[in-house]
Amino acid sequence: WHTTTRTFRSATTAEELRTTTATDGYFAVLGAPASAGRAFEPGEVDRNGPGVVLSDGAWTRVFGADPAVIGTRIELNGELHTVLGVMPPGFAYPDASVDIWTTWHMATSFSGQAEVPRGWRFASVAGRLAPGVAIDDVQTRLARLQDALARSHPQDNAGWSATVEEFDRAERGAVARPLWMAMGAAALILLVATVDIGMILLARVPLRRQEMAVRVSMGAGRRALVGLLGREAALVAVLGGAAGLALAIALLWAAGGLIAPVPGATGASVDPTTAWFALLVAAGATAVFTIVPALAALRVAPASVLRSSDGRTSGGPRRLGDGFVVVQTCAAVVLLGTSAAVATDLRAVLDRDPGFDPVGLATFRISLTSRPGPGPTATSDYYRSVLDA
Repeated sequence: WHTTTRTFRSATTAEELRTTTATDGYFAVLGAPASAGRAFEPGEVDRNGPGVVLSDGAWTRVFGADPAVIGTRIELNGELHTVLGVMPPGFAYPDASVDIWTTWHMATSFSGQAEVPRGWRFASVAGRLAPGVAIDDVQTRLARLQDALARSHPQDNAGWSATVEEFDRAERGAVARPLWMAMGAAALILLVATVDIGMILLARVPLRRQEMAVRVSMGAGRRALVGLLGREAALVAVLGGAAGLALAIALLWAAGGLIAPVPGATGASVDPTTAWFALLVAAGATAVFTIVPALAALRVAPASVLRSSDGRTSGGPRRLGDGFVVVQTCAAVVLLGTSAAVATDLRAVLDRDPGFDPVGLATFRISLTSRPGPGPTATSDYYRSVLDA
């Protein structure tokens, strides 16, 4: 497949669409079915002629999410294509900028050429490993093929090599390190926030000791008190986790297009996995900082707690609180250092001189649907006339 642009033209409008032209096995190899209609089938062009599959975004933006468009014919670069189907919103390959996918019949693409242009290198290839075949085996076979091409066509293939990569590594390798750095920063923020909340909850431990001592003295059973603590912790965890998820969704909505898309993804979102993780962290932190100290308080004789003026006892809880202060301080220092480094790099990028004055500069692109006239220089003559206008 390869990605370019094509001009969609209707009776009332014309629009340039980001287009990936692919062979008929494209969606089958990726394992991506259409959400409406169908995707490419084997022998698509031979049996049905040129076809097009719409992205969910283009279907909504250009065609108003009209299901009746499936099966109709639309004009792309002056050629009619049959709309075969619509891909689901989560599908964004090779990237989120693609509006449509059109069929590519490689045999007919070069049928008018006297000789196949072997020096053209614009297509990408993806495939699935057969059972029992390792990626190293494919790399070895591909290297042999490349060597054979270099010997038979040295003017076009000498000095070139071919590399096989796993899909995830090939598509996300460039952003893997920044994503891990962002995850590390998020983990530090989570640690600091958790310790902050933990310190607040631990500050209530002496009061809970007195409360538990009074309840036990009045005849409350330990099982009933454990159930009470569990219900309180569950309520705090659910409310805290829900508030955190609501804040995350609101911040993502407010950020909008400021978050750059990741290759192979449609963008940042709060998915079910993230929601469950947030609730589990909230529940775990609440259990550690609320239930565990309170259960420890139940082991202390009520009389000794009530004799104390403030309900405080020396030992574990105080040492635990001191340990949390140390952890919080260390995490805060690391987080501040990381933030300073990121801010410095961002400032360096923003202050980099592009070599021209970008203030007030506007750019645009002209995409021709066909040759503007006869002769081999018609296209270049057209662009020169545009520059001189």
